[in-house]
Amino acid sequence: VYFKNPEGFVARIDQILMERHLVLSDELEMLDGRILERDYIPIFSNDVYKGHLWTYQDVTLRKNYKRGLESQKEKYSSIIANMNLGLIEVDNEDLIQMVNQSFCTMSGFDEEDLIGKKAAGLLKVQNQNIIKEKHEERVDGKSDSYEVEVRNKNGEVRHWLISGAPRYDDAKNVVGSIGIHLDVTEQKQLELQKETLLKELEKSNQGLQEYAHIVSHDLKSPLRS
Repeated sequence: VYFKNPEGFVARIDQILMERHLVLSDELEMLDGRILERDYIPIFSNDVYKGHLWTYQDVTLRKNYKRGLESQKEKYSSIIANMNLGLIEVDNEDLIQMVNQSFCTMSGFDEEDLIGKKAAGLLKVQNQNIIKEKHEERVDGKSDSYEVEVRNKNGEVRHWLISGAPRYDDAKNVVGSIGIHLDVTEQKQLELQKETLLKELEKSNQGLQEYAHIVSHDLKSPLRS
């Protein structure tokens, strides 16, 4: 009457008593929503079965907490997998531990190509010194943003803005870093085009000034005559 599946409850007890083997943490669901864990401990003396011990423990809070954590994990895993920013986790040796789909799309590599490989070498980062410098900063617990030029799997030059932060274990030791990547190649190209246009405009202005000076001089000469 008290259990969600009373027939299964009785059948399981019969099975345990027949087998007489140690059973730990058998999970039982009750009608009121509580969750119990049951242990069965057979008692032998000189290999002769003398009886057994049942213990029950209410683990409802622990189970609900675990389910809540799993639900949150699934939620954030889904967000990470589908966000438009590339996410990568590396260890202290710069070996890739985890990537999301957006990073795979940005880099042109599949997840299997990336896991366990050195990030800087695989992506052909132009300025290797900045990777070393940022690695040292992560070990010191520093976070910041910086820009790098990389070549993707197809050999295309791309510009990435990276926001990096140290990654810690449960003991608060730095075990690597996490990087959020934004492809800013188009913005970079627009900036370069803007600089080129400004230089061309400056040359044009200088040419116009010189031409205006010449015209002004040529006009003044006959007037003086």
